[in-house]
Amino acid sequence: MTATIIILGLVASQTCHIVGQVLDVVEMRPVAGAHVLAADAGTTTDESGRFELTLPETPSARLTISHIGYEAKALTATPGPLPRPVLLRPRPIALPEVEVRPGPARPTGTHELSGPAIRRIPGAEKDILRAVQSLPGVSSTGDFFGWLYVRGGTPGENLFLLDGVEMPDPYHYAGLASVFNTALVEEVRLSTGGFGPDRGDRTASVLEVTTRPPRPGRRGRCGVDLTEVEAAAEFGTAGGDGFIAALRHCYLDLLLGRLDLGDGYILPTYTDFQLTARARPAPGLALNAGLLSTRESARAGDSSHWRAPGITLASRGTSGGLKLAWQPSGAARLSFQLSGIDRRQDFEVRDSLGENIRRHWPRNIRAGVLGHLIAAPGWLVEAGGSLASVAYRHESTLPLELLDPMRWGDTCVADIGFRQGDAWARVSRDVLPRLQVSAGARLDARSLDPGAVASPRLQARWQAGASTSLRTAWGIYRQFAAPEHRNADSLALAQPGAARARHLIFGLEQDLPAGITARLDLYDKRLDRLVVVRDGAFTADGTGSARGLELGLTRRQGVITWQGSYAWSRARRSWLHGLEPVPTDGEQPHILNLSGAGRLPGKIDASARLRWSSGAPYTPEVHYYENHCIPGEYNSARYPAYFRLDLRLARRFAIGGHGLDLWLSVLNATNARNVQSWYHDADGTRRAIWMLPRLPMLGLAWEF
Repeated sequence: MTATIIILGLVASQTCHIVGQVLDVVEMRPVAGAHVLAADAGTTTDESGRFELTLPETPSARLTISHIGYEAKALTATPGPLPRPVLLRPRPIALPEVEVRPGPARPTGTHELSGPAIRRIPGAEKDILRAVQSLPGVSSTGDFFGWLYVRGGTPGENLFLLDGVEMPDPYHYAGLASVFNTALVEEVRLSTGGFGPDRGDRTASVLEVTTRPPRPGRRGRCGVDLTEVEAAAEFGTAGGDGFIAALRHCYLDLLLGRLDLGDGYILPTYTDFQLTARARPAPGLALNAGLLSTRESARAGDSSHWRAPGITLASRGTSGGLKLAWQPSGAARLSFQLSGIDRRQDFEVRDSLGENIRRHWPRNIRAGVLGHLIAAPGWLVEAGGSLASVAYRHESTLPLELLDPMRWGDTCVADIGFRQGDAWARVSRDVLPRLQVSAGARLDARSLDPGAVASPRLQARWQAGASTSLRTAWGIYRQFAAPEHRNADSLALAQPGAARARHLIFGLEQDLPAGITARLDLYDKRLDRLVVVRDGAFTADGTGSARGLELGLTRRQGVITWQGSYAWSRARRSWLHGLEPVPTDGEQPHILNLSGAGRLPGKIDASARLRWSSGAPYTPEVHYYENHCIPGEYNSARYPAYFRLDLRLARRFAIGGHGLDLWLSVLNATNARNVQSWYHDADGTRRAIWMLPRLPMLGLAWEF
């Protein structure tokens, strides 16, 4: 250890650091992405216009600071902070004439998050699905679950894509965390409704995760915090070829096992390995490959409210994809993608009768093709399709009344194989100078269901002014019933086909002074042909509806950035035939999200996130008789309102040309008492399972 400290001290003594900020001299706002160059090094400014340049030890250095659209500025600086900000003067530049080509109208209700931004969100703890819960239209049911309820939908009605590969179950056990590693993520895009015909077999939302290209050179990263350890390595060329590999392991079971959280808490652990590679073997030809392998296990301690005193789960899965893209000219693109998914789950309950095991293996192999063509000036034609072969195996030896809602019987083995295909087309056109329209349709077919279903969709965008845009979307969205939602004897439903949702959405976006953007979204959804239970069998005659309003304000530029949103919603489903519609599990009529970030003295980055929401609905237990709770009306009661404030401080140190990141997060900083659920003791006394208490999280990462 002594030798290591001496070596680091020698390295640090041979370098110096120059720290400063670049501002626009007219508007006095930060200039992000400005180039700061010296004779032996260079860097760029961040979103707040700040930079830190590491140089060989020198009494002074000549810096050149430049950015497109500004006059370059040269100055002499000494090591340490600059005495004042660097002011750049705007300079209009003449650009060559370019041809503007149409693209699909961006649907209203679309939100983007970058990978680095997700890693900095307080309380998300680098998890994509928890970060997305801060977006308008998204609700959750507690601190321990990352399930997404989007605009009145259920978790199973969301489509998850990783570089275009469908991820049917992107959660670790019970939605505790996602399988996506943010070290490889470039962007996350969530479409909360009104998405185009290229996305199908889901009725609520689409979440697309795009991995980033490798950076030039050889790089590595390793880090550790209170819940997991991670490591990543990457190699890239200047042309964009290379690979990124990342590994992470969670030991949350060790942490929670030492906290006094009460009975019934799940103690999970998981390990993920993710690899992405890119190559450009020829001009106009690109080859991308990806692999994701996950393993997880969890157990629940003894608790009086569990019917079985011990529950364990083990799961492992592998997903991979290969994409070949060819662009023979600027007017046409063609891509082919092959993907495969293999996942196995073991659910084991130990009770006085012995061991009961439930196994579930879905396998999915899919091939797809996508084409883009500029058919004529001002026109964009897109078309695509895919074909999948799915194998599904299910074993059940669980007692029917315990954890088997599928009614396979006390002992059952079922093998299901089916094929699924889709085809879609879309045409986009600038019908007026400021009006863009995209119209398309999708055709889905499944061998388990007779016939095919068509889904028309329409999107439009009108640029009402330089800072005002209006968007609208309408469409029909369908989702086939999963194998576990079918009757075991015939694999059929009383009314075959796919669940159907009709989306109607209006959106307004307005740019305000000081870099603030305001958004307003209104939506109305009508659902039918939902799978429900009638007379002990599954049938597809359920209905539902959802409507809501979402308001958002965002400031992404400046020394302090912030965003806030308010959402009102009402969602109802008729889960049981003949009964009145009831609130959905994730319905929270009022949700308020606030977050902000800035830099404190000492180059410390500070951020905060606050969330308040109405309580989620639940089914009360109205009577207790002979050690059994008698439930009341479904989702007829609500938990108390939810409140949580998360804080985060982070500092980056430059050591010998490398980077050391330290951060401290405080989850539930006010130690609010949020109820996760209720349960009853043997004497009928109701007790609460609480969500997370105040929990500090400390982490560090070394980049080299």
